[in-house]
Amino acid sequence: GVKNLASFVMKVSEQLPKMMYSNASILLPLLNCGNYVIRNAVINSLGELCVAFATKATSSGESYNETTRNTFLTILKERMYDVTAFTRSCCLKVWTRLCEMNAIPISRILPVTKIAIGRLLDKSAIVRKSAARYLQSVASCGLFGHDLGLTACQKRFEDAKTKLAQCEASEQSLAQKVLD
Repeated sequence: GVKNLASFVMKVSEQLPKMMYSNASILLPLLNCGNYVIRNAVINSLGELCVAFATKATSSGESYNETTRNTFLTILKERMYDVTAFTRSCCLKVWTRLCEMNAIPISRILPVTKIAIGRLLDKSAIVRKSAARYLQSVASCGLFGHDLGLTACQKRFEDAKTKLAQCEASEQSLAQKVLD
């Protein structure tokens, strides 16, 4: 039945991402299906395709279309507002996997993180738990910098303060020259 179809879609997208990429036009209308199991399978499939985009893991070595990847990421972002809690949770789990695989473009991290923070207030415990895992993954993967240790952050802070002081000094000297 439905669970077998969902399992099939997920396995094919894991094993043959190139084939699923070429048949995405058949896959995407299934997101409008009333059955959440099928929607979850399609969401997982889109996540696998995005991982393949990031790793360029195709059997023939071809690269994927970046606009298609962005479309898939937009669909995944929109599905975080799905009517079913299981689908919202599944979508957050896919985002967590994408984060762990470094498959999320930097420009997408902040908007998705804002939505995940909003999902911490979801009425369903499973969604709140998945949102917390995503946020934990974003923090631990170090997408904005690999070293989040206290000493490294303090060193960067001191370096930034030094640069700021230099900029202020040069600005004051320019202002003094203009006034003279």
